[in-house]
Amino acid sequence: MWQVLTKKAAFDTVRFRALFLKLGRLGLTGQFLRLVVSLYDNLKSVVRTSGSTSAPIMVKRSVRQGGVLSTVLYLVYVNDMLNEIQSSGCGTKVMSLCCGNPTFADDISLLALTPWHLQKMVDIVFCYCKQWNVSINVEKSSVTVFTKSRSQPSVNIMYGDRPIKQTDSFVHLGIYYPYNLKNSDKINQRLQKAKNALFSLSAQGVHAQGVNPLVSADLY
Repeated sequence: MWQVLTKKAAFDTVRFRALFLKLGRLGLTGQFLRLVVSLYDNLKSVVRTSGSTSAPIMVKRSVRQGGVLSTVLYLVYVNDMLNEIQSSGCGTKVMSLCCGNPTFADDISLLALTPWHLQKMVDIVFCYCKQWNVSINVEKSSVTVFTKSRSQPSVNIMYGDRPIKQTDSFVHLGIYYPYNLKNSDKINQRLQKAKNALFSLSAQGVHAQGVNPLVSADLY
């Protein structure tokens, strides 16, 4: 079974002092650490509207939106949690390779073989986020049970005292995953995207006559 946890305003939750501590623990000291500290220590912000500027406001958390280092710094901030999940042994494995918590930016994916193992992994995330002031968007998070059956079995996974909804499919990094992993569902979704793109082009004056007839027939 697969679960996707989405953090709420993830980059905004990074506290500077905690980030500096975690960088030091990873051995990232010296010039690099001084560079990061210079970027974020004693950081101030102002609000400008209608030609007026507010008094400076001290900023104590949030890595820069769109910053080159921001994604890396955020992953450093949650690295301890990812290590704890992997060390728990609850995630799936391919031979001896642990692959139970593939993560990209602010999306945490958890892959387990049983509901019990998945719940243990979610509990690790819950405790870590509570300790380090990271918020999870439970409404946008979901759990899907992969099965060859016609319908997936029902599971009850909790984030703290809040249930996480179960869905028949989900999209992760742009890839569509139905609960039965049938390729036909993926193909149909891709075809629908292509149809939508073709209709958008038609609205701009590009018509099917300019597309290979075989491709047009498949799309329509």
